[in-house]
Amino acid sequence: MQQSMDELNSIDELISEKDVYERFPKVFADKELREARQSGQIEYYLLRMGPHYSEKQLIAYVVKRLRKPCQNRPLAPEETEPGNSESNGSARKRPHLTSIATGTPRQTVEDDALIARALERRT
Repeated sequence: MQQSMDELNSIDELISEKDVYERFPKVFADKELREARQSGQIEYYLLRMGPHYSEKQLIAYVVKRLRKPCQNRPLAPEETEPGNSESNGSARKRPHLTSIATGTPRQTVEDDALIARALERRT
């Protein structure tokens, strides 16, 4: 049996989900823990009285949410294209956009002739 990272020392350490929100209203948003449980982002004890957490589990969840400044920086510096001016907001290189044709294919002259003949037969 796989042992959890959280070894419970006392039942008194368990906090119900409702009590977590009451004890830490500035940390956890409404329904945050439920969403974290459902997506497997937090460990919890599933009891008949509902989900319960230890402080260690809550701390582990908060630590997973830590974002460091270097995670938001681009991997390579942005290149500028010649002729662009920073004053008009076009200094950054624009990404290459790939387009995919959708809808009906382009009609050919032969298609037009077939359509015209079909319409003539109807009238």
